[in-house]
Amino acid sequence: MAKTKATPKAVKAPEVVLSEKLEPNKEYFIYLENLRKSGVTNMFGAGPFLQEEFNLDSHESRRVLSDWMTNYTELSKAFGWRE
Repeated sequence: MAKTKATPKAVKAPEVVLSEKLEPNKEYFIYLENLRKSGVTNMFGAGPFLQEEFNLDSHESRRVLSDWMTNYTELSKAFGWRE
């Protein structure tokens, strides 16, 4: 997949404390929220973007995306995103 100018870059994770399960994926979750806000892709198609940006395999990118979707309410409260 070719990167476009609209593809968000990974950003440094802000000082937000997440649950022990979610904390290791903080950088991925921030990237996914920036991708969502950019409108570049429907979020169900975000796996390949994670793969390219972070060099994840397809299984790991689907797991991260699933965790982001499943825990979006918790994440949006912690980071101040909209629900």
